[in-house]
Amino acid sequence: MAVDDCQLTARGNRERLGSSSLTVNRQVLLSGSPRTPSSMRICFIASEVAPFAKTGGLADVAGVLPRHLRNQGHDVRVFMPLYSSIGSTVAHAAPVPSAQAIPLQLGAHFYRFSILEMQLPDSSVPLYLVHCPEAYDRPTIYTQGVDEHLRFLILQRAALETCQRLTFAPDIVHCNDWHTGLVPLMLKSLYAWDGLFAKTKSVMSIHNIGYQGIFGPHTIYDIGGETRWLLAPDTAGGGAINWLREGVRQAHRVTTVSPTYAQEICTPLGGHGIDGDLRARADGVVGILNGVDYHEWNPATDRYLKHHYSAENLSGKAATKRSLLHWLNLPVANETPLVGVVSRLVVQKGFDLLLDTLPEIMATRDLAFVALGSGEWRYEDFLIRLQSRFPDRVVFHRGYHDELSHLIEAASDMFLMPS
Repeated sequence: MAVDDCQLTARGNRERLGSSSLTVNRQVLLSGSPRTPSSMRICFIASEVAPFAKTGGLADVAGVLPRHLRNQGHDVRVFMPLYSSIGSTVAHAAPVPSAQAIPLQLGAHFYRFSILEMQLPDSSVPLYLVHCPEAYDRPTIYTQGVDEHLRFLILQRAALETCQRLTFAPDIVHCNDWHTGLVPLMLKSLYAWDGLFAKTKSVMSIHNIGYQGIFGPHTIYDIGGETRWLLAPDTAGGGAINWLREGVRQAHRVTTVSPTYAQEICTPLGGHGIDGDLRARADGVVGILNGVDYHEWNPATDRYLKHHYSAENLSGKAATKRSLLHWLNLPVANETPLVGVVSRLVVQKGFDLLLDTLPEIMATRDLAFVALGSGEWRYEDFLIRLQSRFPDRVVFHRGYHDELSHLIEAASDMFLMPS
């Protein structure tokens, strides 16, 4: 993840973090133990982190990659919102003394947020939860509300301001998808005055280019400072601001989830309107292939499985399948082939391929089908109707359930991997 040196230009913004006072020792650039010469300080920001909040692959990456970076000796800190839907799994998170009731002015909107700290499961990686009930006390992670841009402005500002209060000077700020797309711009404008970030470089990772965070021109004033002079409003779209485009334009490096996806999103067909911005980057887009966390998804050791198995001994797979069929109350024989799918139900995943073929297959073959996920209504409605038509062989579980996702993958005879 080496990033070439690039001179950050201070834009003269000297605002002092709203009305709050910030007294830090700028000689102390890192809280915690000394690092080795080859290690880096990484601020990792994501809107969802597994197993706490998940709608797709972003959460998996955010829950696993920081652990592996930490195992390689890097000092990585993860930031995410404290959604009310997370529940009691973060009950033991502790308040960060220097980051409580921090005032934040976003245009005409005033908030206070606090930071709670815990660790990512099975790791020593600090996870900082942004506690702002006014923004994150919602029934779902994402909304269609008029304040959606404010919710993720809070996340981005909270991450950077917490770094200041912890005197944590990141070498890299790793941004993920549109929800963090303004951080590279903020580092060059709102926070350019602070020497803590003088050597900080930014990486923008695109997990799904179909979601870009496009908001009306009036939201420029909520971003604040001199950022509006650096933005590139979409003149064809009435001056709308595209957060992901800003991340692509302003970040020091752009990465995505595979080499082939890196090529695809640079084309008019796959770029969803920002392919030109991606092609304009002289350094291109780096595709790093997403992988599987073999600690988390190993049927020989999976914490969710009562009956483990391996390639050498598959006996536990049949028992796992029986357990899943019993849990889902599916009255089919264990010998009946079981097809499973765990995914967000969106057009990019290719679910249109199932709309005509799957009902015909279910009608002509002895087959059971289990789906876990949520997304576009047409696909949810399709699965609801499929379950109604074949109630003894089809189960659709709307939403996400960590244990059930593991059981479906472990028990299925055939697994549909949409991408």
